[in-house]
Amino acid sequence: MPQNNDPNQSADLAKLMAELAVMAFRLEALEKKFEESLNRLINKIDELIEKQSDVKEKQSLDSQAMSTINTQVTKLDDKIEELEKDIVSVRISLAEKVLYGGLGGGIVAALAKMVEFVFA
Repeated sequence: MPQNNDPNQSADLAKLMAELAVMAFRLEALEKKFEESLNRLINKIDELIEKQSDVKEKQSLDSQAMSTINTQVTKLDDKIEELEKDIVSVRISLAEKVLYGGLGGGIVAALAKMVEFVFA
């Protein structure tokens, strides 16, 4: 390798070396900032995934609760319908008893009048 002692070439070489050192420093700084930004992005994604998981879990629990409530409401509706039928049955039964009681009372009163008329 031939040695060249030209002062201009030495100065140019020194200048190039300095520029390379500055570029290397800048690249390292950019790499560091890029790495930090990438880590922040990864952390944000992890947080979003965790929140999404929590939301899905809550939705699942809400869905189970709604299913249970719907089952209970259906049972209550059936019970209400059954009780309404029972109330109608009781009303009919009471009406029949009042009717028969009224007829019986009327017959007894008529018999009493007949007996009174016959013995009077």
